[in-house]
Amino acid sequence: MDYAFAPGRTRYDNIMHQLFQRRPDTTLIDRRRITRVDQFLDHLNTAASIGLPVGDFVISSHGNDAGYMQIQLADIHLAGRRRAETVTTFEVLEEALSTGIIIIPSNLTEPRPVAGVRPNFHIRGCKIGQAEPFVRKLKEALGGDVTVTAPKHFHHNRTLPRMGVLEHLGYDFAVKRNTAFANKAELVAAFQAANLTFFEGTPVPNDSWNDWIPRNIRRARSAKRFTVNLGTPIQRNATHQITNVRVDGQYRHDQESFTYTVPYPSGAPGTTHAERLTDLTTSLNAHAAFSSGHEFPMYQRYETTSVSDFLDDFTWTFSWSRRTRMLTCVGRRHRYTMIVPVTDPATNNLCLNFFPFASNPTPVIRLLPENDSRFFLTV
Repeated sequence: MDYAFAPGRTRYDNIMHQLFQRRPDTTLIDRRRITRVDQFLDHLNTAASIGLPVGDFVISSHGNDAGYMQIQLADIHLAGRRRAETVTTFEVLEEALSTGIIIIPSNLTEPRPVAGVRPNFHIRGCKIGQAEPFVRKLKEALGGDVTVTAPKHFHHNRTLPRMGVLEHLGYDFAVKRNTAFANKAELVAAFQAANLTFFEGTPVPNDSWNDWIPRNIRRARSAKRFTVNLGTPIQRNATHQITNVRVDGQYRHDQESFTYTVPYPSGAPGTTHAERLTDLTTSLNAHAAFSSGHEFPMYQRYETTSVSDFLDDFTWTFSWSRRTRMLTCVGRRHRYTMIVPVTDPATNNLCLNFFPFASNPTPVIRLLPENDSRFFLTV
């Protein structure tokens, strides 16, 4: 038996509850007092109703590719803070590893139903699989004896009325720069120059960007609906079926920022922009989180390759406070994202999992296996 955990209460989380309730051989743990991963594991370890050994663990959490999950791991306090961390970052995972607070007890997983086949810890959440150092650190914190998987793309779900729950993925097509694009034509040209590809390696046609990107590129969000095919028809009822479905995509324009302070125990920063940028550069190069020797350096979390590349990716402004003797450095950049459903380019068939309601005659459809490296990271 697999056991699933989805502690959030957003629309996405509510649909994940429905999905887990219909996922074969899966029991959803849904109790108000179980809101953290360590509590989920403790419940599996102590509740008499749990059938052991656990097949796989499955959790749902909002997330991103910077090493972040919107789920509380445990009662973890960083840097002496009074309040526990309610989200999971790389630093939270480091603390969890040092304390052993979320190590999976061996009695939950042993003996294995099939000798030599280790249990899985599956994550459902957007783009977490793009942050490989983060996922590897999570595996370590869990004790290192499970295989951890996480989506490389945006993770989507939706309920099909009277039919079941649909699970699919969305491409994270994005370009970024430190100043805004002036118009749609400039942005289309930037996406075309990025040479982005579909999951099987074929390039995105240049004409697609002009079709997908809205005229007003300054809007933070613009919805885009896509009609996609279902390789396997889904029964609407006993006599009718559907062969295609409309799914959500989206255009996003995000203005990202990064704030950092440089202390001056004595003296003061220079007055020119160049002088202050030099001081910021020196401070970042001395910071452990920006070191190239760090397991997941901060610049990598922002999709850059070095401190220099990170600095170039942002437009910087500076403000000096004589009272606090701090130089506040704020970097800003623009990210433009086109979320497009992951389909087979040759057929426009949606890559999906489908879990029917009990009254629906359609069998379970699983076209997104967690061991498919085109869709999921496995560590």
